[in-house]
Amino acid sequence: MPLPASASGEERDGMHTISSFPQFGEMVEEGERQLKSASQSGDFFAIFGESEAENSRLSAAYTIRGPGFKGLGECQKAKEDLNKAVELLHSNL
Repeated sequence: MPLPASASGEERDGMHTISSFPQFGEMVEEGERQLKSASQSGDFFAIFGESEAENSRLSAAYTIRGPGFKGLGECQKAKEDLNKAVELLHSNL
């Protein structure tokens, strides 16, 4: 659902930018930071049988980033992130 036209902030091609609503932009940035951090850990967690913990961390990152995208009017990205979060950790239903 796109943000209302009456909302203040920058708009580019019908999409609000991160600077329009900083709280949503911060959510996207935090989710991306967590995803990057998780990807740098490589297979360390899988080696020691902690792949479920890794899935939990990744799911949390997608759960943070998804609503941020939604708030910025990027509904398809939000849907993809939230679906990925549930795929990784079913308790996120």
